[in-house]
Amino acid sequence: MGRIRSWMRAWVLTATLFLASLLLAAGCGGEAEAPKKSAPVGTFPADPALEETSRAETTAETTAPVAEPDTSQAYALNIVNSFGERFEVEVEISDSPEEQARGLMERTDLAENAGMLFVFDQEQTLPFNMRNTLIPLSIAFIDAEGVVVDIQDMQPLTDGPYVSALPAQYALEVNQGFLLNRAIGVGDVVELPGRPGFLGTPDPEEVVQTFADAGLEMGEVYPVEEEPGWQETRIPKSYTRAARFRIPSLEGDAGGRVFVFDSEEDLAAVRDYYERLTGSVRPHLYVEGQMLLQITNQLPKAEADRYGAVLKESV
Repeated sequence: MGRIRSWMRAWVLTATLFLASLLLAAGCGGEAEAPKKSAPVGTFPADPALEETSRAETTAETTAPVAEPDTSQAYALNIVNSFGERFEVEVEISDSPEEQARGLMERTDLAENAGMLFVFDQEQTLPFNMRNTLIPLSIAFIDAEGVVVDIQDMQPLTDGPYVSALPAQYALEVNQGFLLNRAIGVGDVVELPGRPGFLGTPDPEEVVQTFADAGLEMGEVYPVEEEPGWQETRIPKSYTRAARFRIPSLEGDAGGRVFVFDSEEDLAAVRDYYERLTGSVRPHLYVEGQMLLQITNQLPKAEADRYGAVLKESV
């Protein structure tokens, strides 16, 4: 009988400890519950590892002091609607994973003509959300050619996701109603970063003018499309804009070309074409940023290098 009582006391004690451990575990689990996972504003979780990193960074950032807008990095871009009206937006450029994860989180206001432009490496489906974002926003998704392919209104403190209807390479966030009030819609055109005239990338004609200003020999200048037989050449047409210039002291219409590209891949296509040419016709090549200068090998390399040096200074 004593053994039975001892066994029962041990059983009761074990059961009590087991129940207490369950209650304690339940309490800890509630306190340590992980935040819901969702892509932060501007982050596109194409890579699961990158997605988890961005989420972790975003969670940590929400406890940090609110960063002030970096107005020194604001740039003006223009949007042209279907009526030909042009509207300027002062945008902050968001082109790194950290900046895109942060987006416009915790901002309490946004100037009327201000916004944020998210820049990605290539066209893709872009999901956004409004986690920790306090301002009602409109977002315009823009393709690589600068054409608006989708517009959506986004509500504060919502997870969304707000997903682009078509692949896009850029996303412009502005105050909600900014686009509607200016009759800006799908199919309208945005002047993009990385293209001529934006973020310090000059037009080809501006670069050619710097050659002349530097005292280098310069003749007629015109778009490459005006060259006889240009479309039939095997040179890749991956550039955004390009200008042809003549050097009067050389025979015929010999000279060079200045190309502007949207991406390194597009630039590489033209550069590689020229580099594969045989030595007798291979031109001098100079690359700075998203620009490529090609000069005929009729010009001695030392002289061509002077043009390359001016290009470097102008970009």
